[in-house]
Amino acid sequence: MPLTKNSDLFFSVHENGFNQIAKHFMEQRPSLFNYGTEYFTTPRGLEKLCHKIVANPVVLLRGNPLITVESPLPIFNTDPPVGLNFMFQFSEFQIDFHPGNLFGLPPELNPLEKQKIALRLKVCGGIGCPDKQFIADYGDKQDHYDVKNNRKENQPKPPIVALPTDKLNCFCLELFAVGSIDRKIISGKEYLKINLSGLEIVDIKPDGLENSLECYLKTLLTLGILPKAKIAMEVLAFNIANIISIAPTPISAAVPFNPTIENDEIALFFNLF
Repeated sequence: MPLTKNSDLFFSVHENGFNQIAKHFMEQRPSLFNYGTEYFTTPRGLEKLCHKIVANPVVLLRGNPLITVESPLPIFNTDPPVGLNFMFQFSEFQIDFHPGNLFGLPPELNPLEKQKIALRLKVCGGIGCPDKQFIADYGDKQDHYDVKNNRKENQPKPPIVALPTDKLNCFCLELFAVGSIDRKIISGKEYLKINLSGLEIVDIKPDGLENSLECYLKTLLTLGILPKAKIAMEVLAFNIANIISIAPTPISAAVPFNPTIENDEIALFFNLF
């Protein structure tokens, strides 16, 4: 069946082109893929990152952030409360359209179903461990100082203070996911959005730890990162000299998928009005 039998126009992007777009997006919005405490916004902290951040020069010229700043990882039952510096990074991103030939999938996600996409991500993280002597000295202070007795009953605890970092203990994980690119109505507007249906981390034991990490990472991607990458369908609709209007073809029995994913490409169909 010709690609335009049930539409007037179509536009397609090969997975290689899509991956190039994703690379540029990561370089232009580094704070969407790098999270850590304020320490890692300093020159000394940036030197200790598990993975060097590659950012478009415009990001630095405009003073845009490289990192999304988060609160320190709390050390429970300390008062006043203290925590550890930490860093979490999505350092690599690759997408593979059906039938899937850029990279292999783990058995839990293989084979890649029709109209589906596969994602491969490299996730790196680390916790900033204080010097052993500092921990010993600070522990002695905690033994002799009980601020709870001096704080009023309803007085809130002060903010968590990060302990000084001696070194960053880094690790990296390879993450695979499968899903689809769907049209979805959000707040009355239609968007193109990536939806995940499965996610696997390679070689993590015990199973409970693997399942917990997969739960967290899938939730982070679904709620925190992928929503920022959605595309409004109205952006794809436009007029030419107020004479011809171009808009995405509605989904129907004749056009069951729009966009459609096959042969290593994603294609969008359009109608002229």
